[in-house]
Amino acid sequence: MQRLLYSFVFLFVFLFLDAKNIDVSEFTLDNGLHVYAYKDTTKPIVSINVTYKVGSSYETPDKTGFAHFFEHLMFEGSANIKRGEFMSLVQSAGGNCNAETTEDYTSYYMTLPSHQFELGLWLESERMLHLAIDSESVETQRAVIKEERKLKFENRPYSSFIQELRKRTFKGSFYEWIPIGEVQYIDEAKLSEFISFYKTYYVPSNAVLVIAGDIDLSKIKSLVDKYFAGISGGNTTLSVTIPNKQFILRSTEIDTVYDNISLPAVFFGFIAPSIISSDFVIFYCIDKYLSAGENSQLYYSLVNQQQIALSSSTIYSDLKYSGLSIHYALGNTDADIYKLHQALEDELKLLANTGISEVNLQKVKNIIETSYKRDFQTLESIAYQLAQGFIYYSNPYGYINLMNSVDNVSSEDIMRVASQYLSANKVVLYYLPKQIN
Repeated sequence: MQRLLYSFVFLFVFLFLDAKNIDVSEFTLDNGLHVYAYKDTTKPIVSINVTYKVGSSYETPDKTGFAHFFEHLMFEGSANIKRGEFMSLVQSAGGNCNAETTEDYTSYYMTLPSHQFELGLWLESERMLHLAIDSESVETQRAVIKEERKLKFENRPYSSFIQELRKRTFKGSFYEWIPIGEVQYIDEAKLSEFISFYKTYYVPSNAVLVIAGDIDLSKIKSLVDKYFAGISGGNTTLSVTIPNKQFILRSTEIDTVYDNISLPAVFFGFIAPSIISSDFVIFYCIDKYLSAGENSQLYYSLVNQQQIALSSSTIYSDLKYSGLSIHYALGNTDADIYKLHQALEDELKLLANTGISEVNLQKVKNIIETSYKRDFQTLESIAYQLAQGFIYYSNPYGYINLMNSVDNVSSEDIMRVASQYLSANKVVLYYLPKQIN
């Protein structure tokens, strides 16, 4: 959810950006709230990001979808903010706000004119201190999430593939379900369960507050104290329960899903490096080589050369404790599902055996570095990257340093990592049109 904006001057500066250029002030309140502050007076705006260490991986199999539910509920109101007023307060002040839920965290972010900075701090402290969790708010969001699930996952062709792959690749673990969860658990949940979930995870000791923009660093500590110091810290030892076994597929599983579709498709699911793995950046290069646009290897081979697919690409879910690499091919009208399977298989074998040429590897690096550094053209994205650093590495520069290491990836690294992860066992799903009786 990273937005790109700003002028040519910013583009010139940030294309040469590294962690040393971002001077972050940091401190922790007595209640455990960690704070990062980054000053940039180029424009009179401030971006505020509050990210909580709670996502779908913190849930249990019988109570999925809670973190995503709160992504919605946190905009409902508080003891001092009327229902539905949160967004209107931000917009009336000339700002914007949104949120996202992943497996590993939930992030809330807003950008405001700098003279409205304190409004943003007050709004975030309000929903951290006393969010309105009542029957009316809960029932409203139950209906919203049901509709969202229908639109995104139930009524769209092929849209179940991520859920189906997760169930098989991460069976028995906290990554088995997607963040939106299952509707029945949200439907069945009692008001007391939502309140308990809120009091457990949406507390200062489980969050990082990032402030980036036109701010006076000498006043940040007192302002944050003013709005957040009085909030009870909560439990400081919250974590997911890591399975005793590593995330490993013991065999290759092939299954068929019949869907409301007209064209066949093949999906591969591999266990891949986590975002905190030393292999992450290498695998990220592999993923971009296979998937970055119509010049990517999969598209070029299966669509342009062999002409057996309408589309072919990858999706890499870089999670904290594991990763999921999805490779797919959407066939032509008369495509044979087994030929699609074999074409994907051949491309991955070729990569593992021969790697990527130096010329192509440099192209991939250029794509990644340009795309990544362009993210720093907005304060919202800078705040987001700093929060990512805290969530994954307990270091504001962690994610930035990681991405700056892309240039060190070698062809030998590519072959080693491709051989290790893409020659391993996998889940294969054949998507075929529903059979008419």
